[in-house]
Amino acid sequence: MSFQFKLKEKIRKNIYKFFHLDKNDLKAELAVEFFINGHLNALLYMYKYKDRLSIEDYLEIVKLVINNIFVLKNRQ
Repeated sequence: MSFQFKLKEKIRKNIYKFFHLDKNDLKAELAVEFFINGHLNALLYMYKYKDRLSIEDYLEIVKLVINNIFVLKNRQ
């Protein structure tokens, strides 16, 4: 549990920094939480079913999610 907390905190800081998100924006906070938890669970799924989805396909999905949640929202 401690490892998971540390990992999430590290990812969270990098997302806020990379996308220049306001730490006081509750919508951004929710989007970041949604992305982190979804991403970690998707990685567990990838590990469990390694033969079903290539890493390239997975990263293409992640790219779409990032564009929809963070990049496009940041342009508004």
